[in-house]
Amino acid sequence: MKEADEKGYQIASHAIGEAAIDRIIAALNKTTSGRLHRIEHCEFHNDESLEELKKLRYAVMMQPGYAWIDKRYLNTYTQFLPQEIVDRLRFKTLFDAGICLCASSDSPVQDLDPWLQMLGMVDFYNPQESVTPYEAFRCYTINPAKAILEEDERGTLEVGKAADFFTAEEDLFTLDPKDIVSFRPVCTYYGGRPYRRKKGTVAELAWSMLKKARPV
Repeated sequence: MKEADEKGYQIASHAIGEAAIDRIIAALNKTTSGRLHRIEHCEFHNDESLEELKKLRYAVMMQPGYAWIDKRYLNTYTQFLPQEIVDRLRFKTLFDAGICLCASSDSPVQDLDPWLQMLGMVDFYNPQESVTPYEAFRCYTINPAKAILEEDERGTLEVGKAADFFTAEEDLFTLDPKDIVSFRPVCTYYGGRPYRRKKGTVAELAWSMLKKARPV
């Protein structure tokens, strides 16, 4: 990690469970560039790791939609984990601490649909750790732009930034949590241009595979 950091890479590491998270943080703490490295998942961290995360050196990518499904259908957390570990499922605590907290689908483990993750945030596994729809929306807009080091280009609607936005008939921020998962935009714009829904043709597939990749 130290070598990758010195060469200019942004590091993303998967970590679930206190031992894995502790090791990732210990390694990341040896980096010196000040670059915002990322920890993917970051579930079941302990209090010591939480204090390290509160120093705001790292972005955290979480998938609360999975926990939402597990609580209602799979029940693996309660089957295989002691309650004290389940109690460590936090979201609002991280958000309120100012951590660059981002949502993620974790596809193909889950569906790409972002509204499932939004539902998981506003109706979190541990209810006291739920956030508002507006706070959840920030985890898909402002915070991810910062996490991929593009906060000067996107994430908010400001002069000089990419005009990526959607229009809707409903106010997302006032919806009941149960209605968020079914919310859909009327029209989506990328760079100020309306998005055209793909038809799934062979030509479209070939174009997507052959077009020049854009570095991120």
